[in-house]
Parts: sequence; structure tokens; C-alpha cells
Amino acid sequence: MADIITPPAASQNGSPATKKHLKHTLDDLLERYLDLVETYEKSRGKLTGAFMNGFMNIAEANQKSFNRIRYGQDYYDGRMQAALMMEIDQPDSSTIPKVSPLAAPTSLTAESPKVVRDAQPDASETGLAKSSSSTSLYKTISNSLSSSPPGDPINWFGIFVPVPLRAAQVNFRVSTADIIPSLVNVNFEMLKVESEIKALREEISKL
Repeated sequence: MADIITPPAASQNGSPATKKHLKHTLDDLLERYLDLVETYEKSRGKLTGAFMNGFMNIAEANQKSFNRIRYGQDYYDGRMQAALMMEIDQPDSSTIPKVSPLAAPTSLTAESPKVVRDAQPDASETGLAKSSSSTSLYKTISNSLSSSPPGDPINWFGIFVPVPLRAAQVNFRVSTADIIPSLVNVNFEMLKVESEIKALREEISKL
């Protein structure tokens, strides 16, 4: 009598082929996650290097300043406007958010503080009419400057700024426009892959 070959016992909720396919998919997700981790670590290294070079260049610019100016927040005020902004695009909740550089809205130019200060009411003026007229002129000039494109923020420190200061601007500009958006986008994708891995492991454990 021939022996009866018993097929592999199938699980209650799925076949062995299904479980094998899910494990293969899990391996692909884990491989993808490791690639993302490597990309993230490389980007973090680039960001650290760019910021380190930027602050070193600022320190060098302060050391070599011919007019003994220390370049920092003491030499600009709240009218300083960002030259670059970020945009987060996510059409729906099922897609991964994407961060990309966005041109800053039109604002005060870098040369505007001098013009605006000249237009402010003079303390020596007397009479309500003169004060109101000067205030109105100040608002008019401010509104006209608001519609002009933003200038180079480094011009707040003068026309002839040290070369290391311009190098620092390049360092921080590259960090903001390229490295940081890349880091954030990779992080978003890592979170999505993590959730997919977790869901797949739960599904495999039920088979």
C-alpha cells in the first residue's frame, strides 16, 4: 500500500505561500528602512559640518572686523526678513508630506531701514499737524517698500562685509535650502515605512 503524502498544514488564517510572500515584503521594507537611515545619517553629517563652518566663519569675521563690529543680532532688528521659507505639501492624509524651499514673500528690502528712519517723525517738530503729516509719510514709504522684493540680508551689515561673513551666509543658506528639507523628507518617509513594518509584522503574527 502506497504511503499517503500529507501536504504541509496550512495555518488557520492563511496559506504558507501567503506568509512567505508577506515575509519577503517585510524584508524589502526593512532594507528600504536601512537605506533611509543611512541617507539620514549622511544628511545629519552634512548639516553638522555646514553649521560648524558657518559659525567658524562668523567667528573669523568678528576677529578680522576692521571697524570692530561684532556681527550678530545687535546689528539688525525686527524688520529683518527671511530670504527663504519652507512649504509643506501634503495633498491628502495618505501621502507623505514633502518639504520644499519657497521664495519668501515680498517684504522690506535690505536697504529700507535707512529710508524708513529718515522718514520717521522728527522729535523737534511741534504741532499736531506736522506730527500727523510725518507719520503719514512714514506709513506711505513703509507700504511702498513692502511691495518691493527682499534684498540681500547681509547688506544690513554694510556694503563691504568680510569674506568670511559671506562664506557663513553660504553655509547657512545651503543648510536651509538643501540639507534641512532633505532631512525632513527622509524623516517623514522613515515614519511611513516604520508604520508599514509594524502593520506587516502584526499581520504575519496572525497567520
